[in-house]
Amino acid sequence: MKTSFDQNIKCMNNEITDFLEKATSIVGKHLDDPDFSAEDFCDSLFFSRSQCHRKLKAATGFSATEFIRRIRLEKAAEMIQTDDLRIAEVALKVGFNNFSYFAKCFREQYGCNPSEY
Repeated sequence: MKTSFDQNIKCMNNEITDFLEKATSIVGKHLDDPDFSAEDFCDSLFFSRSQCHRKLKAATGFSATEFIRRIRLEKAAEMIQTDDLRIAEVALKVGFNNFSYFAKCFREQYGCNPSEY
């Protein structure tokens, strides 16, 4: 027998999943835009910066800036493995216009340089 608590949990899980899908989609649409900021991201989700931060932090453990960066780096890792592009081209395609910053972030997330990946 399902209780109303079970139904509430399922509803909350659906809301979180929908929110994360929408958030990921928004980042994907602006993937190559190095000027796409956390403020732009939050505005696209129709949340204030603080509301967006709280919701993302609760759902993922990441701030808006960290969430955007992780999505970009995941896409970069995918491109490095599947596309025949130079690392600098990949960095530009995922919104990093500073290659050394891209390499630093990539190392932090994956534990190796992009060229070693």
